[in-house]
Amino acid sequence: MRFTSTGSRLFLRGLLQWAPTLTSHDPNPPLTLENAAGGVVEADGFAAGTSTVSGVGLSSAASAAPGGLAPTDATTGAFPFTNPTGGDTQHFVSAATACDVVGDNLMLYDRIFAVLKTMNSTATEAVTGVPTRYQNTVAGSVDSAENNFLFPECGTVLPATAHNWTVCLYTDQAGGASTLPSVAGNSANAAERLDLPLSSSWFAPLVAGDTGIQQLDQMQCDALVATGAIDFVIGHPLAWFTHPLANALFVNDGINTAFNLVRIFDDAALALLIPQLAGTATNNFTGSFTTVAG
Repeated sequence: MRFTSTGSRLFLRGLLQWAPTLTSHDPNPPLTLENAAGGVVEADGFAAGTSTVSGVGLSSAASAAPGGLAPTDATTGAFPFTNPTGGDTQHFVSAATACDVVGDNLMLYDRIFAVLKTMNSTATEAVTGVPTRYQNTVAGSVDSAENNFLFPECGTVLPATAHNWTVCLYTDQAGGASTLPSVAGNSANAAERLDLPLSSSWFAPLVAGDTGIQQLDQMQCDALVATGAIDFVIGHPLAWFTHPLANALFVNDGINTAFNLVRIFDDAALALLIPQLAGTATNNFTGSFTTVAG
């Protein structure tokens, strides 16, 4: 898939597909690329500016509580692709990307759920909607909820109000009830930034021992943030695109790395995430990534 983005929004589309000549690679079990249908490769391109920090193409794609939204590739802004047929599965194989700022990284992830938080309220707010992918509670399963991560996403500028995300409840990767450790948001946060401390990470912390979030069950803010918009998003990481030099093209191998031919499920809502940026800092990414069905 190829991506190119500058500015505040991103429109993406599949560019090409062809029949590969390779017959197999080395995941366990092996993934056979050559099949009766002639295994299909898809390439998509993007150009991503920092105003789409949290979900390039899908930023602010969310619905109101309690139901929220379980995005798919049909959701406006997602990378579109054709689901494989005949029992085949889709996998990430490579990417070639560049950034105009040294050291800024980009994540390809599956945006599996997003729900709007009611603003100007300190009441607890139930969430009843659930993702439709990565919900298996059996450890090690290909669709396990392990590694699912949660982040609050700022849709529009927040006022200068100190606030914390407290008493947010979730179901962990094993199906157990848990409470998120309290985490601070960013007063006067810019639009399309993560509402997490810049000194922390790109995901909300989980209870010690938890390795993923199956679903979000409750949201709460400890202050009356009068305006702005916040979405709580659950994602599943698929690949990292790293840039040790500015304005240089780097190839990311999806076959011989820790992400070895990572599975992309049917109807996946593929999006891009820039982990953390201060204020209104800007940078630009360009590149393409490729998936294969086999």
